[in-house]
Amino acid sequence: MEKNRKRERRRVPTNRGSDQSRDHVQETDLHHGAQPMQDWGRDDSTLSDTRGQNAQVSEDHAMRHEADTPELHGDLSVNQTMSPRMLYKVAREAQIAVNLAREETRILRRKYDDLLNETEDPEISSQQGPPKKQELMDVGSELQRKIKHTKQLGQKFLVTSMLWIHDPVNTFKTTRDDQYSPLGRFENIEQKIQGQISEIYANTPRELVGMIGQDWFVSAFRDGMQAQRSNGASRLRACGNTIFDCSAADLKTSEARRNKFLNKIGWRMNSKGHSAFSLWNVEVLHADYSGKFDVNKVFLNPLLKVVLSCVIRGPGSIVAMKKGMPYEGARSTETLDVKWGLQHTTPGMVACAAILARWVLSPDSILKERGAQSGINWHEDFDNYLEYLEIGLGKRKGSVLTIFREWDRILFPHTTSGLGGPLNDEDREEAMKEAMDALNQDVEELPPSDQEHDDDGGVIREGNDLGPGESDNGLESEGEA
Repeated sequence: MEKNRKRERRRVPTNRGSDQSRDHVQETDLHHGAQPMQDWGRDDSTLSDTRGQNAQVSEDHAMRHEADTPELHGDLSVNQTMSPRMLYKVAREAQIAVNLAREETRILRRKYDDLLNETEDPEISSQQGPPKKQELMDVGSELQRKIKHTKQLGQKFLVTSMLWIHDPVNTFKTTRDDQYSPLGRFENIEQKIQGQISEIYANTPRELVGMIGQDWFVSAFRDGMQAQRSNGASRLRACGNTIFDCSAADLKTSEARRNKFLNKIGWRMNSKGHSAFSLWNVEVLHADYSGKFDVNKVFLNPLLKVVLSCVIRGPGSIVAMKKGMPYEGARSTETLDVKWGLQHTTPGMVACAAILARWVLSPDSILKERGAQSGINWHEDFDNYLEYLEIGLGKRKGSVLTIFREWDRILFPHTTSGLGGPLNDEDREEAMKEAMDALNQDVEELPPSDQEHDDDGGVIREGNDLGPGESDNGLESEGEA
C-alpha cells in the first residue's frame, strides 16, 4: 500500500499541473504577443493604442485570475501523510502562484525596460544611489510624451509617405547608406528599405532621431500607422457614397461593390484574353477617362483630391471640395493638415489617395496589403504608383509636374514649396504687370527749388517750414518761449 501511495503521489500532480501550466503560458503569450501585421488594416473606426491595450489586458487577466482562485497558503510543503487529493491541491496552488508571479514579472520587466531606455545617460548612471521617486515619475511622463509624439509621426508618415512598410522590424534597425540614391529606390528590396529609413529620418524631429532604433519607438510608430490606416479606411468607406455619388447600398456589401464598381477600379481583359485587375487602365485614376492609360490624365481625377481631403480635413470638406470651394474646417477643430504642418502635396499623398479610392470601391472588406476578396496586391500597386511619381519628379517630367501643380492649386493654394514648382496665377500676374506699366509711364515731377534734400534726393524740410517757436527771423515768437 505504501508503494502504491508513493506512485500516486508522483503521478497525479505532475500531469495535471503541467497541462495547466502549458495552457496558462499559451494564454498569456497571446496577451503579450505582437499583433499580426495582416490584422492591422481591420475596418475599425476607433483609434486604438494596441500595445497599451495588450499590457492592460495582461494586468486585468492577472487580477481576475488572482480573484477567482482560493487564497494561497504560505505553507506549500508536502509530506507522506497527505492524500492524493491534498497533494493535487497543493501542486495546483503552487502552479497558480508561479503563473501569477511570472505574469507580474513580465509586466514589471516591460515597464523597467521602457524606463531604462530613457535613463541610459552617462550623467545619470554616474550618480550614486537609487533615483528618487519624483525623478522616475518625470522620466515616465517624458517617455509618454515621446510615445505620443512618435505615434503622430507614424500617422503622418502613412498619409504623406507610405501606406505600408517593407520589413518593418528591420527597417528601423537599418543603417543608412551614404551612397543611396532616390532614383534607385525601387530596384530591389534593400534599396526600398533604404528609401523607407531615409524618409523616416527626414520626418523625425531632432530630439527623437537618436531613438529611431529603440523598441518603444518602433512600436509607437507602427501603432500610429496602423491606427491611421484603419481610421482612414473606415471613414472613407462610410463617406464613399457622398464622394462617388452613389447610394449607401452600393457600398454596403462586398457583393454590391463587386457588381457596381468592378470596371471603375481596373477590371479588364488582358492581352492573353484573361480578365484581371489592371494597374494603370483604371477609370477612377483618370480625368476624362477614355478607356486606356493616358500619361496626361492619370492621377488628375478630381475625386482623388476629395479622397485625400476627407482623410486630412474630415468628411466636412467633401461637399466644399466637390464644388471647388476652399475648406478650412470648423473653428473648434484642428484638422490633420494643420496639426501635421502640411504645406504641399507629396508623392506619397497622391499614391495613397489612388489606392484608397480604388479600395473603397473594391470588394475587399478590410484594407490589407493583399485584398482578401479582390486578390489585388495593394502594397505592390502603391509601390508602383509611388515609383512613377518619384521618377517623374526626379526627371522633371512635364506630366508629373502638372499633377503636383494641380493638386497644390486645389489643396494648398498658398504653398511656396510645391514639388511641381510655384503656382501660376495668371490673373494676378497680368494685373500686376498692367499696374507697373502704368506707374512707369506716369510723369515724374521735380521738387520745388526751395526744398532741402538729403544725399538720396529725399525732402528734408520745405523752405517755409518753421520749427516750433521759430519765426521768419529765427527768433522765438511771443507766447511760445
